[in-house]
Amino acid sequence: IMISTARLDAIKGASRVQRGLFDYTANAQIGFSRNTSPNNTLNSYTTVPELYLPYTDSSNVNSQIGLTKLFTNGIAINLSAQHNTFNSNLLDAQGLMSQNTGLLTFQVVLPLLKNSGNAVSSNLRASEIEAQAAKDDLEFVVNEMVLNSALAYWDYLGKTKLLEIANN
Repeated sequence: IMISTARLDAIKGASRVQRGLFDYTANAQIGFSRNTSPNNTLNSYTTVPELYLPYTDSSNVNSQIGLTKLFTNGIAINLSAQHNTFNSNLLDAQGLMSQNTGLLTFQVVLPLLKNSGNAVSSNLRASEIEAQAAKDDLEFVVNEMVLNSALAYWDYLGKTKLLEIANN
């Protein structure tokens, strides 16, 4: 019984792992870069003397967040948002604000081949069938042990009665 129960628990765990493929997944990223470089004589002269800068300093911040859901029929949905900010002392010197861009993406992936969604969920279905088979095996082992116990009891009772008859 313990072996069958352990087997059933292991198979149920494998089934949960397969079902986990269809959970929501979230992702997030953030990045920062900065570039500072001195201006040399080739690029330090501008047509507007007020814009002369002894160095160029620029920074970029990029962030992204997304959510993805895969369905058992093979359809996948993805929603993501991205933001990018660029700043430079060249922009500041010209009185310009930092540059910001945003992007919102919604994506749906549809399997076009006939029954191609089955390939996505076949492992899940197989593990669920295997879990049901393990449950049935455990039930069989328990019932078999109950039957064997009952047969052993009646065999014992019959032999004790025969012994009583033989002794009389």
